[in-house]
Amino acid sequence: MDLIHCFELSKENRVYEDPLILVEFRRARDKDLGMSKVGINTVTDWIEYNYKRNFDSIINNISPTFEGHHRHIPVTFFTKIKSNLFNELITYCSPVTWVEIENVYYGQLKRIFEGYKSNVKLDAQVKQLNDDFAHLISKLQEYLCTIKPKSSDLNYKAILESPFIASDFTSEYPKDTSIGDTMILNFNYTNTVNQYLGPRSQNINLNFIHGELKNIENPIIFGFGDEMDDIYSQFETHKTMGQFDYFKSFLYLQTSNYYNLLRFIQSNNYQVYILGHSCGLSDRTMLNMIMKLVLKPV
Repeated sequence: MDLIHCFELSKENRVYEDPLILVEFRRARDKDLGMSKVGINTVTDWIEYNYKRNFDSIINNISPTFEGHHRHIPVTFFTKIKSNLFNELITYCSPVTWVEIENVYYGQLKRIFEGYKSNVKLDAQVKQLNDDFAHLISKLQEYLCTIKPKSSDLNYKAILESPFIASDFTSEYPKDTSIGDTMILNFNYTNTVNQYLGPRSQNINLNFIHGELKNIENPIIFGFGDEMDDIYSQFETHKTMGQFDYFKSFLYLQTSNYYNLLRFIQSNNYQVYILGHSCGLSDRTMLNMIMKLVLKPV
């Protein structure tokens, strides 16, 4: 979700509202933020100022104080965070610079089940959380579609086509072992990987395991996939509508991507290269399966 865009629309139209946040611009008459004396001239300046201060002024509608100024600056924007999910995300994204949205979603889902008192209330809370999460996913897709891939000098194709290195294996393998097929398990939603690879041979298969942008036949998968968590088994005892809507093991059934992965890793011995840093705790179950199978006796 692009906060700058939300506040820009509020500045232009006086009010911006979506399922997660309400923003009202309090200086609609002159369209000025009223903070030029302290170096804040644009909405981007305002968001960056708040980002460095944990968004306290935005979350709590507190008049900011500035060094060298004894008086409070009047609140330019009135904001109301309408979503518990979004409130937690905006609260913690600044101190740690990055929040795994999927983990926050799962944490809130667990807290709902830990504190439930009736199935009726449980259904309503899960639905609200899922609705908020769905809105975030739609905004994520919109944002990703605006990003242009950056070029890279790394020769990924050379890495993929390089021969096996004997020292990488814990047990001996036949000397005449050669690489038959390669699968690129892409956790990204974009086509950036194609730019890195360039023209590739037929034995390199690209698997968009989490879906692709702008591809209705391979919709993006955004959710939680840590079924090794201790509390996961407790979810299976409940019969609440929507409780598994954003669990990856269920979302994988929408396409053949997961089946193709299983068929590939079960067909022969294989070696794993991990490139990049897009995998997180929410992918632990899949990564655990891949690494367990690769370590099977040769």
